[in-house]
Amino acid sequence: MNETEEKKVENIDSEFIEALQQYEWPGNVRELRNVINRAFIMARTDTLTVDCLPDKLLGSRQRRSKNAVTIPLGQPMEEVERLVIEETLNMTDGDRRKTAEILGISYKTLYNKTKKYKAAGPGDEDDEE
Repeated sequence: MNETEEKKVENIDSEFIEALQQYEWPGNVRELRNVINRAFIMARTDTLTVDCLPDKLLGSRQRRSKNAVTIPLGQPMEEVERLVIEETLNMTDGDRRKTAEILGISYKTLYNKTKKYKAAGPGDEDDEE
């Protein structure tokens, strides 16, 4: 974990523990350590929840829909991308660096895309730059 961005996790949800207990753990203890490290990175609050776990650990469980976006079929890819970026920014409370990390894109790419979307539509008054 990056030392400049210190995050404090103080609670662990019971569903999180249950998911860890029900998983078969085909790997060694290193796999468990990696899952726990990832959970700390993905935590958005001071509580570790199943939303912090990779899909393979959830089995038949469904992720809670609070971190989901509904995209109607037939949408242009640019619109899908815009929705995903906007919702991820909302999820991270506007933290562009964290949003870029979650989406697997560079900060510069995220900046350019959000600038393009703001220029193309309403909401220019929200521009931070």
